[in-house]
Amino acid sequence: MGGYDEVHSVAINPHTDRIVAAGDTSPFEGDFALALYNRDGSLHSSFGLGGKVTTDFGGYDHARAVALVGKGRVVVGGDFTTGGPHNPGLALARYLPNGSLDPAFGSGGVATAPGPVPTAIAADGFFPGQIDVAGGSGGDFALARYRRNGTVDNSFGTGGEVTTDFGGADYANAVAADGVRQIVAGASDGDFALARYGPHGTLDSSFGAGGKVTTDFGSGDDYAASVAVRPRGRIVVAGHTRGGFALARYRPDGMLDPSFSHNGKVRTGFGNPGAGANAVAIDSRRRIVAAGGSGANRCCGSDYALARYRPDGRLDRSFSHNGKVRTHSNYYGAQTEAIDSRDRIVVADGRGAFVLYRYLGYRRR
Repeated sequence: MGGYDEVHSVAINPHTDRIVAAGDTSPFEGDFALALYNRDGSLHSSFGLGGKVTTDFGGYDHARAVALVGKGRVVVGGDFTTGGPHNPGLALARYLPNGSLDPAFGSGGVATAPGPVPTAIAADGFFPGQIDVAGGSGGDFALARYRRNGTVDNSFGTGGEVTTDFGGADYANAVAADGVRQIVAGASDGDFALARYGPHGTLDSSFGAGGKVTTDFGSGDDYAASVAVRPRGRIVVAGHTRGGFALARYRPDGMLDPSFSHNGKVRTGFGNPGAGANAVAIDSRRRIVAAGGSGANRCCGSDYALARYRPDGRLDRSFSHNGKVRTHSNYYGAQTEAIDSRDRIVVADGRGAFVLYRYLGYRRR
């Protein structure tokens, strides 16, 4: 797309296996940037200009998260500032299947607000077309809801937003919906932190302690980066702990699931204390795939690192013989992940260009 392009989020259309990647054209003075790929990795020529779209909010613009909504539309959330890199506001854009901005959303396809700056988006939850944006606000979790037309949903929380204090330095990295409730995951003072909310933004008292859960992996610096919801309401969270990937699985009541690796928690090393998982997804056979970085490579940056787990938390040795894959990269490891209808795994990153890799979910015969 030109400039210093960077991808932050991917999503896959379950009907066509086309991949949409969202990021920005520069970390300094850039625009929202989207690319749509066919299942063979070629750009989809009918989307935008040769498969690519950029959107300028008038300043420092960064797309952080992407989600697919009904009828092939794409919602992207990020941040923008017009007076410098500090105090950014929330920016949302919705695109039609051809890549043009959707005039039925916000003002000409875009919506802006003071915050929270989004790190993740969940779409089409309890209300069709709703958009839930998770991020941080004043050192607390923040979750905001927008209606399908891009306006704030004032029936949610206070003025469309809720904040949750875990009593420390808190920040949210991920959000997922189980059809009725929203689960937000992040960190609080070096531990995994989760909160679950009802349809109108109140904390769900049936989850953990008053709607909140924290989990310590014992390293002193743990944080959850991604969350996925399994059938029957079990919640899988992946992130970082000293020594590698950290995964935890929770029962619907917020308790750690003892059927997952005996105590609900798993650590997976890649030979470097800086390794960590940035994304997690669940395939059609209930296997859990975590993707992130290996910590370092011999040159620079961090190699891509993937691990696949059986439903009971053990590494799936049918995946690259030992359950783990490491792919050389000069970037910073896999930042985002999605799984297509054939259980193929797409991960992405990029510094200077959008970079996507796809891995087979099965062994070729």
